[in-house]
Amino acid sequence: MVIDLHDLLSRNPALVFFLVLGFGAFFGNLRAGSIRLGSTAGVLLAGLVFGHLGYQGPSQAMELGFILFMYSVGLQAGPRFFSVVARDGLKYASLALITAATAFFLARGLGEVCGFSNSLTAGLMAGALTSTPALAAAQDAVRSGLARLAQGVTPDAAIAEIGVSYAIAYVFGMMGVMMCIKVVTRIFRTDLADAARAAARERGMPEEGEEEAALAEKRHMIRVFEVKNPEVMGRTLRELGLPARTGCVVQEIRRDGGVFFPDAETRIEPGDRVAVAGEVERLEELSDYIGPGVFDRELVRAPIETATVVVTHADAVGKHLSDLHILARSGCFVTRLVRAQIELPQRVDVIVE
Repeated sequence: MVIDLHDLLSRNPALVFFLVLGFGAFFGNLRAGSIRLGSTAGVLLAGLVFGHLGYQGPSQAMELGFILFMYSVGLQAGPRFFSVVARDGLKYASLALITAATAFFLARGLGEVCGFSNSLTAGLMAGALTSTPALAAAQDAVRSGLARLAQGVTPDAAIAEIGVSYAIAYVFGMMGVMMCIKVVTRIFRTDLADAARAAARERGMPEEGEEEAALAEKRHMIRVFEVKNPEVMGRTLRELGLPARTGCVVQEIRRDGGVFFPDAETRIEPGDRVAVAGEVERLEELSDYIGPGVFDRELVRAPIETATVVVTHADAVGKHLSDLHILARSGCFVTRLVRAQIELPQRVDVIVE
């Protein structure tokens, strides 16, 4: 049985679509020394090759892909969008306006000098900026009739011209950005690694190698102590103030063979077995304060409830984690801190955003 590959690809746009994605991702991740095109540029080049051979992908792929792209950007930027805009919004808006205006007038001027059509110029500008939204806006302007086309040029031809010029300019635009970063850092004698570490320190993030140590220091567990110290007998948990003094919380108490969940007014009695949750180092200090540590299988397995909390309250934003006094106020531990899908260590000097 002989398979006509050309006929198969011509009849199956979906197959062409996934082949372009596969080849683009594969070749985009190949390295030549320290240079790597990346998946996006690889897919663009693969699309150019398949398009040159006369194959077409699904007509809905471009619109759906752009929607998914904007959806992903929104999800990633959403958690910090308003806080960043409130802090540095004017700087970012000014930089974006200057960049967009400079690119527009430069592309327009070069287009006039070189005799490029409007559609070709629009694609080159979008590609040089590596801006997918600019590409979508230019093609949508052609479809809606807002863009004036030269006599004899059809909307489909103009859209195709925009796409081709975008794909070509994208690769050079990406390389230009990388070269510009290297040149600018040399001119201003800036070490990007040192600058990144300084920015991390300003935001309370750990340097390389510190994250594991910070996580180890914050490891929590449950230990059981038998009350032997007369100083704690007869006092309520509120009076003991363990969360504020030691950072530990009493989870459960065994008394007269029964186990119950205490509250702030529960009094500690001689012979009680208390299950205390907290950091390992702090728990070791409690044997002198409460009494010796004992093994109690049921108390050690005390259930711990977890909840995911999204920071939205203005009183918490911009403060150090230690300033929130979460343990003292609510008797809860912070076990994970996630920002922009990146897990940060639970350091007391981390700034909450």
